Amino acid sequence: MAHSSMEELSTCLNNADRYGNTPLELACIYNEAAKQSDKRSVVRLLLQYGASPITCNLRTQWTPMHWAARYGDVETLRAFISNQDSTKRGLPHTTDKRGLFPIDYAGLFGHDEAVRLLAEYSLMLWEEWYEHQHDYPLEFETTIS
Repeated sequence: MAHSSMEELSTCLNNADRYGNTPLELACIYNEAAKQSDKRSVVRLLLQYGASPITCNLRTQWTPMHWAARYGDVETLRAFISNQDSTKRGLPHTTDKRGLFPIDYAGLFGHDEAVRLLAEYSLMLWEEWYEHQHDYPLEFETTIS
């Protein structure tokens, strides 16, 4: 596929429907137990072709990670974590309209394995930041201290 065609595909995959959901979000919302392997295949394919896990529904502010955490879908959460590049590192720290993070929904619905995964990933991100904090301006360091 030509480079511009890939960009066009990526753009289409990240457009929301009239309810504010992207194809990746819809794949994560779908939670029929018998179809989990199909859902995860669709998620991997969407990510492969440029769907962004950081898009959010403008009404609810939920990201695909919020949905995966809400349903305790550890395999999909791992796919999001392994897919992220440096510009997407803030994903687990994105709040919804109510101020809740994906890890909050994993905990609220009793998905201990998802909570553990998101907590470990968040810790890794903070450790990365701490090791490279000299890369940030002094103003940034003092605002989060």
